[in-house]
Amino acid sequence: PHVSFRASEPLHASTEEFIALMSRPGARPNPALLGEVMNHFTRDSIENFMLRPMEELGIGGAQRRLVEFAADTVQKSSQVVLKATLNKLDHQQHRHSAEYMDGLRLQLACPQRGDEAWFVSFRAPDDFAQRARASMARARNEGPQAEVREITQVMRTLTDLALENYYERPLAILKFGPILGKMSSVAIATVRKGTYSTIDSLFPKLTEEQLLRGIDYFDALLVDVPRERLRRPL
Repeated sequence: PHVSFRASEPLHASTEEFIALMSRPGARPNPALLGEVMNHFTRDSIENFMLRPMEELGIGGAQRRLVEFAADTVQKSSQVVLKATLNKLDHQQHRHSAEYMDGLRLQLACPQRGDEAWFVSFRAPDDFAQRARASMARARNEGPQAEVREITQVMRTLTDLALENYYERPLAILKFGPILGKMSSVAIATVRKGTYSTIDSLFPKLTEEQLLRGIDYFDALLVDVPRERLRRPL
């Protein structure tokens, strides 16, 4: 099982360019291009995990402002880290970034377009996938309100997995020193706290119809990837 969302064209194009650049012998660091990739990546993540679900659920008013505030927190925290780090990365750190990004890319079937597209994808632990699918099945069969507490915990775990794969692992690969490492840790903790707060405040207030729409949306993010589709990165 993987958690996957379709990459936007700007994210795909900039990532492809960066990976191709860093795979060439004698390639030099390109902080501007890496910054472009990371900005597109942050926007895509916010779009697929926050803003698009909000639209699918039909959230408005105070609840909408809560989600928008959380999205703004993620954006600003990422910008702080990028501004402090991009021009300090050496060639090896650029190379490691390209390798990690390439490992997140999968070409999968895209039902909406009727063809294939590039997705951002990370492996979901089997126990998480089983727990999430069992909870969503119970919500559909027995009514979503009885599953609100369990669904909330699943969404918290999904937050942890996204932060681990999108931020913590790549930052660990870069081997920051104590100052930049501390700054990154604070930014991640801020995003985690804000996202937890949004989930805890939002989900108990959703109607049954909204909960079911949300379940359908997040269920589509959890996909079983055929072994032959798994790629060997750079």
